[in-house]
Amino acid sequence: MRWVGGSMFALGGALLMAGSARAQAARGFEVGAGVAMTTNPVEALSDEVCAAGKTWATEGRLAWRFSRVVALEGSTAVHWEVTGGECRADEVLVPQEGPFERTLRDYPDGYPFTTSDVRLAFEPSSPSGTTWFRAFGGWGYMWGKEIPYWLAGGGVVFGSRIKFVLDAEWKWFDVPFDSITQSFLDGALISEEITGAGEESHNTFTVRLGFRL
Repeated sequence: MRWVGGSMFALGGALLMAGSARAQAARGFEVGAGVAMTTNPVEALSDEVCAAGKTWATEGRLAWRFSRVVALEGSTAVHWEVTGGECRADEVLVPQEGPFERTLRDYPDGYPFTTSDVRLAFEPSSPSGTTWFRAFGGWGYMWGKEIPYWLAGGGVVFGSRIKFVLDAEWKWFDVPFDSITQSFLDGALISEEITGAGEESHNTFTVRLGFRL
């Protein structure tokens, strides 16, 4: 009985040490990069009003893994716009005769711009250990536009040494604007003044493909 008890104690200690070693191996920094496409770009973020278009982003990412399934991620991305249709400054034509007045919304400067965000990710692995299904949520900021946003999404991670990541992500944010009233006479602008301010609520859907080491 003493021998059996000692063996069980030794086995338990070995399993505990192995589990601790695996946990230590799972912890640490990861670096990565990726490219993303937003399928429903928001005109309020652009300098132009376009019939169609897509926005793209390239990003770098740094993550600290607390364990095999939990990670804190941070990223910085540069966003730019690819227009897919005819663009124009506005949709209201100014008559060339007589007085005319219109009110426009003036938004923050358009593309390109930079975002930074931080997110908490949960990644349970498959039985094979080479595929993870992930869910995440977090907060970010659009630099230059002074717009904070919330984000959430999910995706899949596959690979062993180099891990490839495919994410679907939603963002929610409010875009500030100034209401500008312009007065024209015979087609010429004679005055322009800010007559109000407000915010528009928007959301975007983004697909991202990247890798991490």
